[in-house]
Amino acid sequence: MREAAAYLGVSEQTLAIWKCTGRYNLPYLKIGRLVKYEVADLDAFLKRFKHEPLEIQEAPKAYARSSLRSSPKIEF
Repeated sequence: MREAAAYLGVSEQTLAIWKCTGRYNLPYLKIGRLVKYEVADLDAFLKRFKHEPLEIQEAPKAYARSSLRSSPKIEF
């Protein structure tokens, strides 16, 4: 469990809490008192949380900042 926690970048206690509470569906092997994690399962777990950067698209000219500055002001 120590190696799996290090692989995920969390403490052993955090990994134990995740296992006991079922917070994440992280498969493990239990042999007596020994808990083991397969590297493929750890990789799949990490992949679920991977975020890809979004493509930044240019705003249409109607919404460009310069056009917002010149819009009429409404006062209350």
